[in-house]
Amino acid sequence: MIDGKMADEEVANSIEEALNKIVNTTDQSGNMRRELKKAIYENVSTLRNLFVKMQATLKEGTRQKEQTDMETQAMRAELDACRRANNNSNTERSLETPREKGRVPLRMTSIQVLPPHGNYPKLHSDAVAGREEKKFKISLRTKDIHPPDETKRLLKTKVNPTEINVGI
Repeated sequence: MIDGKMADEEVANSIEEALNKIVNTTDQSGNMRRELKKAIYENVSTLRNLFVKMQATLKEGTRQKEQTDMETQAMRAELDACRRANNNSNTERSLETPREKGRVPLRMTSIQVLPPHGNYPKLHSDAVAGREEKKFKISLRTKDIHPPDETKRLLKTKVNPTEINVGI
């Protein structure tokens, strides 16, 4: 943070020097109109005031960021403490007594259906009836030379895949 403060001081000094050079140049030039000199002095004053406001806003933002960081650290510490407490209580609850180890798990009264081997879900009626799903493969070629994407597009436009229960 010390480097940041030193950099801020260097920037502030550089800006102040630049504004002082403008004022000194205005004072030294003898053939400037009074209105022009007055406008330059007012603009330099406005720039100084804006710079002071920018510094104040930056300091306030830095202060708010530091405060938020401190609150975040406190919340993280509290969250970690809660997680540790929950982990300890879960391990205490999960310890089985010898009596519980001998228990036989309850059986389900409904029929358990194993998941399908592929990625295709079975219909309930097919699972209950014990029907197996038949799968067929087909290879298609075009008369002309077409890339695979074009072949898919042609097939989808010429054939309705939902009508014949086929995935393309």
